[in-house]
Amino acid sequence: MQHDALELRLKVALDAAARSGDLAMSLYQSTDLAVERKGDGSPVTSADKDGEALIRRMIADAFPDDGVMGEEHPEKTGTSGWRWVIDPIDGTNSFVRGVPTFGVLIGVEHNGSMDAGVAHFPALDETVWASRGGGAWWKTSRGETVPARLSTTDEPAKALVQAPSPPAFLRYGREKELAAITNSVHRTHGWNDAYSFALAATGRADAVLGFKFSLWDVAPFMVIFPEASGLFTAWDGSSPAMATALGAGPGMHTALARVLTGGRSAERRGGERGR
Repeated sequence: MQHDALELRLKVALDAAARSGDLAMSLYQSTDLAVERKGDGSPVTSADKDGEALIRRMIADAFPDDGVMGEEHPEKTGTSGWRWVIDPIDGTNSFVRGVPTFGVLIGVEHNGSMDAGVAHFPALDETVWASRGGGAWWKTSRGETVPARLSTTDEPAKALVQAPSPPAFLRYGREKELAAITNSVHRTHGWNDAYSFALAATGRADAVLGFKFSLWDVAPFMVIFPEASGLFTAWDGSSPAMATALGAGPGMHTALARVLTGGRSAERRGGERGR
C-alpha cells in the first residue's frame, strides 16, 4: 500500500514539475520578467512564487492531508505522514540572467525519510527522478528515458568534480577544502547547484560537492543518488547533507570525503535517508 501511495505521489510530482517548468519558461529570457530582492539580497521572481503556488495547488487537489514545505510560501503542516519539499526555481540567479541551468525541485518525504524526488530542467528539456526501491531515471534532452547511473571512476586524479566557484569557498571560510580539492582532482567545474547534482547523478561528472544548503535545495538528490547506486552525505560521511554535501559513486565518495576532511571522514552510511 505504501509503495502504491509513493508511486502516486511521484506521478503528481513529475506532472507538477513539468507544469511549473512550463510556467517558468513563459518568462524565461523575457523582457517582462520582473525581479525583486529578498531580505537576504537573493533574487525572486513571479515565476518562483507562482510556480510554487501551482505545485501546492496540485498537491492539495491530489493529497489534501499532506504537508508542504517550500522556499517561497509558509509551511503547511499535514496529518498523513507525507510532506512535500519544493523549490520552484533552483538557480534563480541563472534564470534571471537567461542561463538555462535552473531547475524545478520536488522531494517527497514519508515519516521523515525522503522517498521520492524530481529535478526538472525545463530550458534543457531534462528530468532526473527516483523513488525509494524504484530506481533512478533520466529523461534526456533527446526524449529518451534511461537509468540514471553515477560514474564508476574512483580516482580523484582522473575526476571531473562539480563544485562551487572559488569565491564561494573563500566567502565561507573553506580555503583549506578548496586547496585540497583543486590539488587532488583532474578538474573542477560548476553550474548552479541543482544542475551540478544532476550531472553527477547521471554520470556526466564524477562527483559533486557543495555547502550551505536548505532542505529544498537538496531534497530530490537525497533519494536520487542512492537509487543511482551512489552516496549522498555530508563531507564527513554523516547525515544530513545540507551544511555540506557530497554526491558520488562509493569509491569516489570515500576518496573525496578523505580529501575534504583531511583523512578524518566518518564511516559512510550508505547514502542519505532523510533529513
